[in-house]
Order: sequence, then structure tokens, then C-alpha cells
Amino acid sequence: YPIDNLYALPILRDFIRTQLSDSSDLSDIVIVSPDAGGAKRAEHLAKVLGADLAIFSKKRDRANEVSKMILVGEVKGKKCVIVDDMVLESLASFASLKSL
Repeated sequence: YPIDNLYALPILRDFIRTQLSDSSDLSDIVIVSPDAGGAKRAEHLAKVLGADLAIFSKKRDRANEVSKMILVGEVKGKKCVIVDDMVLESLASFASLKSL
């Protein structure tokens, strides 16, 4: 059976531009990656939008246990859009959200 990859980027891009941003240059938006593994995906969306980028760096003492999260990037006073790859990773996104 043939399989096509479907990408949500165009839909997400348009939604952010029309529904989330209060400025035409998207200066009030920052795209956030909840971990280094998703940085490339978040960076691509930020570049397409012309928005800022922030990335969480996580320190792990043990597997699946984050002991410290460091935010790299400026989010103060901006609307944060957290971009993750899978719903299963939503716990990482939720931990990131609490840190913002």
C-alpha cells in the first residue's frame, strides 16, 4: 500500500499567524522546543514564521527522570508555542510549560 507523510506545518503556521499573533511581524510569538531532540523541528517552524526560538535543556540524573530544566532563549512577555513530535511526549511539554 502506498503511504504519504502528512505534515501539519502549513496548518500550524497559518493558525499561528491568524489566530495567535497580535502583530504582523510575529514579534509577540516564540516557538519553544521542550527538549534538544525537537530543536530542529522548532527551529524550522520559527524560521518559516520569522519568530523567535527557545529551547529547553534538560539534565537527567537517571533515565526518564529530569532533575533540572534550563531555558535557552527569551520568552518573557511573549506567547509561547511549544512544538513536540508525539502526544506520548506531552509530559515533557507539560514540564516545559510549567517552567515558562
